[in-house]
Amino acid sequence: MNYSRPMTLMEVISDTVSHCPDGTRGIAEELDKAESTLYSELNPNVVNGDGKRSHKLGFLDWVKILRKTGDHRSFYKLGESLNIISIPMSDFIPNQDDKKNWLNHIAEISKETGEAVTELADSASRNNLLNTTQRKKVKKETYEAIQALASLYKSL
Repeated sequence: MNYSRPMTLMEVISDTVSHCPDGTRGIAEELDKAESTLYSELNPNVVNGDGKRSHKLGFLDWVKILRKTGDHRSFYKLGESLNIISIPMSDFIPNQDDKKNWLNHIAEISKETGEAVTELADSASRNNLLNTTQRKKVKKETYEAIQALASLYKSL
């Protein structure tokens, strides 16, 4: 889909459903509902005689869509609207008695954080503003550092 404006949350969910390998029919079957019902739930313009939406996608069905498709754009979109960042965590589960495992993970956090700060400092020292490429590099390194910290947080 190509939009000149940002997609709404419902548009992102609809795009996820329509572009998943199983298609709308497969998702509808997974949700145990008719395909036409799912279409109505995903289309905010379907209204009844009172001018109110005739169908609404339920929260638990949305969670099933997230799990089934693996497309979390709508989840990130919701977080963005609430000023919350959602980051997938690694499966790091340390053995409580294995100090080496913990130390290695802490070293990984330090490495990722150092790379993010280094990239930002290098970019800023070359000029006052970050260009698009520099922003992408800094954003990537920062994301990886946050992921490493989130994994530590989860394990504690």
